[in-house]
This record gives sequence, C-alpha cells and structure tokens, in this order.
Amino acid sequence: MKQESYRDSIISHTVIQAGAKSRPAGRIRFRGNVDRFPEVDSRFRGNDGDSSGNDGASRGDDGASRGDDGAPRGNDGFRKKAAPLVSRLAAIIAAVFISGGCGGEGSQLFNFDDFDVAQCVPMAGQTGVDPDTAVEVFFNTDASAPDVERGFSLSGASGKVEGSFSWIGRSAFRFVPRYQLKMAERYSVEIPASVRSRDGRKLSAAFLSDFYVGDHAANPGVASSVPAHVNGGAVTDPSTLSEITFTFTRAMGREKTQAAFSISPYVSGIFQWSPDGTILTYRFTSARLEYGKTYTVTVGSAAEDPAGNPMARDFTLILIAGDDSEPPSVLGINETGGIADPFWYTPESGIENSIARTMSTVYTCFSEPMDKASVESAFSITPSADGYVTWLSDRVMRYHIENPLQTEQAYRIAVDTGAKDIHSLRLPEPYSVIVRTTAIESTHITVGKVWGSGDRDALPDDAANLLFSGNAIPWPVTIDHYVDTGDGNGFRYCFMVQFIREVGGAEVSMNKTSLLENYLVEDYDPYTAPRVIDIDWVSAGVGRICIAGLLHGEPIPVLYRFSLCGGNGGIRDSPGNTMENKFSFEFKEKLP
Repeated sequence: MKQESYRDSIISHTVIQAGAKSRPAGRIRFRGNVDRFPEVDSRFRGNDGDSSGNDGASRGDDGASRGDDGAPRGNDGFRKKAAPLVSRLAAIIAAVFISGGCGGEGSQLFNFDDFDVAQCVPMAGQTGVDPDTAVEVFFNTDASAPDVERGFSLSGASGKVEGSFSWIGRSAFRFVPRYQLKMAERYSVEIPASVRSRDGRKLSAAFLSDFYVGDHAANPGVASSVPAHVNGGAVTDPSTLSEITFTFTRAMGREKTQAAFSISPYVSGIFQWSPDGTILTYRFTSARLEYGKTYTVTVGSAAEDPAGNPMARDFTLILIAGDDSEPPSVLGINETGGIADPFWYTPESGIENSIARTMSTVYTCFSEPMDKASVESAFSITPSADGYVTWLSDRVMRYHIENPLQTEQAYRIAVDTGAKDIHSLRLPEPYSVIVRTTAIESTHITVGKVWGSGDRDALPDDAANLLFSGNAIPWPVTIDHYVDTGDGNGFRYCFMVQFIREVGGAEVSMNKTSLLENYLVEDYDPYTAPRVIDIDWVSAGVGRICIAGLLHGEPIPVLYRFSLCGGNGGIRDSPGNTMENKFSFEFKEKLP
C-alpha cells in the first residue's frame, strides 16, 4: 500500500504551521528497512533482522544481556557500544514536532494533502496598502526554499520588484522589497506551480494574488481643466487661447492618456506633462481655434494610470471660440452699390442677368463688416476682367472694370468661402451670379436729332424746330425764336437732344446725371459769355439744355459751338454705354 511505502522511506514527518505551538515528539518505532540507517549497529539485529534480541543470546533473570559463553555483559560496555546510535536518535527526535497542521490540530506522521499556499499578506484585492509593506506567504507544509525563491515574483506597472527573502520556519517566508513601493500602483504576487515542498510535492496550482498601494483605489479622473468646464460650453477668446490643461486626480500613464485625447475639429498641437504625471497640457502649434467655431475636447475613459486603472468615464470639454457664432453672408451683387437696390439674380433663380459690355463697376454687399484682404482674395470674375478694388464701406466692396467687356459673353462673378468677417468667420458657402452682355446693349450710343426753340416749354417738332437729323442739315445752323431772359442775361435758346443706339437707331434711356457733367459751350467773340442755365429731360432719351448770354441784334452774327463729351468718361445711357466720339454742332444767331 502507498501508506506502507511512505513508512518504509520516512522515519518522521511533521508539518510546522506558522504561529502554532510545537509539542514534544512522540516515541518512534523503527520498522522495515533499517539498512537505510547505518547508525543502528548490526549487533542489535537478531537472526530475523529485527532488534528484538532473539539472536540466540541468553538473558539473565536480571535482564542483562549475556554473550555466547553465557557470561553477563556489563552496562558500561553497552553504553560504549550504543553511544553513537543514541546520539543520532536524540538528534532525530529533537527535530520532530507534533503540532496542528493546516487542516487542523494534532500530530501527523504522514501528509497526504495537496501542497498549497495557505495565506498571503497583503491579502488578495487588498487596498490602502502601505508603500513600505513586505509580502508574507504561508504554505500548508514545509516548502523548498530554493524553489520558492527562484519562482516567486512581485511585480508592478514598472516591472519586477527586487528584494530579499527571510524564512519564518520552513513553511513561511517574508519578501522585503529593496525600494519603497509606488503609491497608486497595483502589484501582483505570483508563485508558479513548479515550486515544490520539502518532500517533493508540487503546488497544486499556480498562485496569483494582487494588492493596491495607496489610500485610494477608485478609478482616476480629471479633477479640473483650463479653460474650466461649463455646462453648454465655455466661451473663449481664440486670439489668446494657446493651450488646454487637464489636472488628474493622480498620476497617469502618458501613452494611454495621450491616445485617449481628441479635439474636434482637429487643431494640431503637442503634449506636455508635469514631472509628477498629474497635469497634461495640449499646446497648439501652427494653428489656433477659429473664431465662431465650437470645439469638442475629450479625454476618453481609455486613459489609464500607471497601474492600468482606466478612468471611470469620459471627460468632455466644449469650447466656443468667440461670442460671434453667426457667419457672414453675401446680400447680393449689383452695379449700383445700394443695399436697397435690386441685386442680380443667382443661377438658382433661373433668370438671366443682362448687362452692357461697357459696365464699369461691380458692387458686392455683405451682411456684416468684413475682413477686406480675405474678401479681395476670394472675389473673382470669369472670364477675367482687369480692374481694381476700392471699398464703399466695410460691408460693400467695389470692383472697377478697366476695359469694356466682351460682346455677348457670360461672366461669372463670385465670392468663395475664403472671405471672412472681422472675427474670422468664413462664408459658409460660395456665392455667385452670372451676367451676360447683350448685342443691343453692348453698342455705343449717338445723337439722333436736335431740336431748338426759344420757348422753354416747347416740345420736339420735326416740322417746326428741327435743327439736326444726322447730316441732313448743313452746318452751322442758324437759330431764331430766341427769347430775351429779361434779367440782364441776354437772350436764351434751348436745344433738345435725342440719344439713340448707334446700331438700330432706337432711342435709349439715358443716365441723366451724365449729361450734367459732359457738355461744353464755346463762342468765337471776346464780348460774349454763353452759358448753360438749365438742363432737364423731355423724355428718357431726350435732354433739354438751355443756353443764355447770346448777343441778339449785333450787326455781325456770333458763331457758337455746343459739344457733348464721348468716350468712357462721357455721356452714357442707363446700362453704361457711351458715345464713341464727342458730338459737336455749331450754330449762329439769325440777324433781325
């Protein structure tokens, strides 16, 4: 039987339980193969191999052992022969203790239980452990010290902990770390299954345990931030904000925490840490926050402390860059610059905008004050039209076209999303209009007819007062019916001038103010001083110019010249078409 084999091979076996009282060893009876103990003298063996004394030697009545010759042996001879054996037995007996084992109190000669760790201090899952603590491990039987010391491991986030061993008897040991354990860190104790007891049995299973050093075992988190967290979002000044700072409840693992950080929309930056690992700063590099945008900054729950403890929840910070969150818009584009005036239609309307090829100015009107440089860069005319920019106000940009546009050509006038307001908010979408120069409106104007009368209220009448119709009437024209002004200004005469399109001859609607700036009256007499005293419009295409200072009654008639200026800066119609050349006609007074 297995029990008998243990008895054949073991003289004594005792389990020492740490903290248990030892008791006097009991008497040992030798059985089985005594040859394994040479200390037992062969003289004590009988013929049957035991020590019962039945070897044929006679004993006297007094119990003294006698030799083959029957002579009694003296006690002193026995002591001398048995002294080595007694000394050895005494040493063996002194080493045997009968005490309570892991399974209960009482003596046991043999142990059939598994080899296990009975207790580990600090206990599994224990928190609040002092950083100066030592680890104590208790087995349920004597352990092989070399095996244990080779296999034992205490490790934390930074790796295996170095230290020294001291044994408490044969079944327990203390491991003292060389350096103080780190606060807020989790440590693991490991003893592999290969470790053996003193009698050769392996651990029934690998032993694992852990404990936490420090006063807090709760998950780490963000204690505060700069800018501070505000429900609904923190309003910031993007011109001065250059970094975001987080203060954690304890030291954090840098790699995992940085990986858990995000900012949307993305802003490039670098990470900086305080020496103790509790403060993380994200410093912006090439760019800063854009005015009017809302940013979401997050440190996710994947962020961990050095012991591998994750944050209990995400930390989210909402940043509102500036107090103006309304982006600008284009109110419209036209050729007048008036915000109240009609704007050209956008392509979405399906209505085509017609303009004259001589259009010289384009106005773009915005909803709020704009960053002028960005608007100028974002403005375009396609095909290209050379010109330059001026500003009517901080909301109205004026583009001056230097050369006439092409005939019957579509032009796209656009402002892209690069245009920004004074707070750097961009247009949310591009804005454009398409205008087309038409054949009719893209021709020059000219003078069709000229009528004249001294009557201020006279109307054009080809039969009564026609002075000019193309080249039908020779120059100079002789005028009469002039009227004395009665105020010392001499005689008055009024000319009525009709403007028509150079191609087709249709009367055109004129830019009325252009006539005020583009006329000239000349004479060839040093004593006369003709001058324009009134300009008005008989119709949209017929202007009336009244001249005074004529010298009626002189014996020699005076020759006069009346001119209307042409060219880009001269007389023009409502679409902006001009006369290609100056128009002049000469007239003289009719003698009485």
